[in-house]
Amino acid sequence: MNKIMNNDKNNIKNSEIEQFKQLIKNHSVIENLKILSRQAQELGELANQFRKKLVKITLDQVENVNYEEYSAELEKIRLAKHYMRGIRIVNLHRVLKGEEPSHATTDKFDKDRWMEGLARKEEKRKQFRKEKRANKQPNIINNLYEHFKDSPKQLKIVCDWDEVIQTHEPYALWKLGERQEQRVNFQEFFKHIWDTEGAICYSPYGSYMVLAPNRLEQQNQIKNSLNFYQEAPFLSIAKDLLKLIKEDKVAELCFLTAYDERKFPNGDSRKIEMFKETFRKLGKESSHENKLVVSLQLIPFDSETAQGLNKTDWIKENASDFDLVIDDNPNICRDIVKSLELRQCLKCIEETKKEEEHYLTKLTGVIHPAFCNDCPRKTTLAPHYPAIENQHDERVLLVKQEVSNLTKEDFIKNESHE
Repeated sequence: MNKIMNNDKNNIKNSEIEQFKQLIKNHSVIENLKILSRQAQELGELANQFRKKLVKITLDQVENVNYEEYSAELEKIRLAKHYMRGIRIVNLHRVLKGEEPSHATTDKFDKDRWMEGLARKEEKRKQFRKEKRANKQPNIINNLYEHFKDSPKQLKIVCDWDEVIQTHEPYALWKLGERQEQRVNFQEFFKHIWDTEGAICYSPYGSYMVLAPNRLEQQNQIKNSLNFYQEAPFLSIAKDLLKLIKEDKVAELCFLTAYDERKFPNGDSRKIEMFKETFRKLGKESSHENKLVVSLQLIPFDSETAQGLNKTDWIKENASDFDLVIDDNPNICRDIVKSLELRQCLKCIEETKKEEEHYLTKLTGVIHPAFCNDCPRKTTLAPHYPAIENQHDERVLLVKQEVSNLTKEDFIKNESHE
């Protein structure tokens, strides 16, 4: 028996040796390793030169840096790094592990052919995304007011502020262009920004423009300026919410909005002031019979990746009985849809309580909450911005959004809520 096993091991070993010989003889592994070595040396030199340049820049010199020159140098580094991905040594790796080679041959690396192949793949990806967008039918409505005006019950709404009530990122960028005498009608500029894919990106906490560092810093200064919210235009969703409120279609409206604690350690007083001058006039801050409740809740963050309290957690703890949540951030909308799409009716609450008392539940510790067709569904809604349409979960309702002519003077106290 041992003799048979030894023979099998020898046969396997001989097979690996033969594969190794064939690999060295018929594949361009050695040539590719040479190319890889040269490419690594080139990448190291480019990275080191660029690093030395950056180290010499002081904070006072940042605004005078030639960004085009630095961008070109960084692109060389990116390409040198990118080329290394195309230098194939996978077959050698598989043979040394005693596995069959992935391919019959290993071609010698050729930069031009590699780049042509990447271009073809990228073109296929673009075509695929285009076809996917064409086939996907997003859930879009034209008007928030028209959609909810006939609701049989008064709505409880949780709503974001930036890019939902007032424009934020686009307006700051437009103001920057106005400073530089690039005068464009803001309504047209707003539409152009939200039609341009990749112009605005989203983190789990907010949004940011994709700009050169110097322009981004200038845009941030405008966003953080004292009078920013006093000047920023209202959007059509704000106008529709106001109409719903004046027709007694809203029972409770909570504005849930994030702010950068690094810039505003004591809370963003600019938003608080704007809230008081507008929606706060229309209701009470605490619950009273037949009174509209209007409140503002600020959620701080101090990092774009911090794992602190998020909107979904806050809603679970403080507003689990809401009917409608409105937010522009696809990440937040997706999280809310997945976590809070359904809430139980009274019948299902009782069924779940019975299951909690069941001996199997106590034995396993696993509870399956009951849901039926009568359980009220929460609606998650977002402004329809075409550039980020495909980032939204298909269950999110999108509503067309545009710059409105609403002003602070339109927020007159509703006498029926006195």
